[in-house]
Amino acid sequence: MASKNPNNQTVHTHADTKTSLRLDQTNFDEYEYNILQVSRLLFLAFHCPKSYAWVNAYYLAEQIFSVPYGSTICTTLLKAVNAACRSRKSGINYHDTNCEKCKEFLTDEEYYFIGALHQTRQNNKSGAKVSAMLLCEGSSFDEFLQYIFELSNISNHVLDMSNRNLSGGGNYELN
Repeated sequence: MASKNPNNQTVHTHADTKTSLRLDQTNFDEYEYNILQVSRLLFLAFHCPKSYAWVNAYYLAEQIFSVPYGSTICTTLLKAVNAACRSRKSGINYHDTNCEKCKEFLTDEEYYFIGALHQTRQNNKSGAKVSAMLLCEGSSFDEFLQYIFELSNISNHVLDMSNRNLSGGGNYELN
C-alpha cells in the first residue's frame, strides 16, 4: 500500500459500545452491509498481510454476490480501499468481522467509506463527496470516488439479476 505517511497503518479497534455507531442505526441496505463485510476483510489484509485475509474477502464476495459479480466487486473494492489508504495521512480504523464485540458497530472510517457508496447509490453527489472528503482526510478523493461509482453501477446489475431470479423470469431453460 502506497501512502503519504509510511507509518500509517490500518488498525482493528474494539468498539466502544457507548459511543460507537451501531449498524442498525444507519440507512445502509443489504448490498452496502455486504460490501462492509468484504471491506473489513480487505482492511485486515492491509493491517496484517500474513493473514491472507484478501483470499477470504474474494471467497466471501463470491459467496454473497455470485459469479461473475463477486470477484469484480472485490477487485473494485480493493482498488477503493487502496485509493483511500493512499490519500489518507493516517491508517483506517476498522472492526474485524470475526470480533463478536465489534461486528455490529461502525468506526468513523467505515461509516464514511460505506456512506460514500450509499450516497452515490442515492444519487446524492454532494453527500458522497462529503463522505469521501472525510474518509480521505481532506486530501484528493477523486480516485476513491471513481471506484465507489463503479461499485454503485455494479450494484444495479447485481440487484437487477437478483430480482429477475426471484421473479422466475430471465433464466434460459432447455425444454
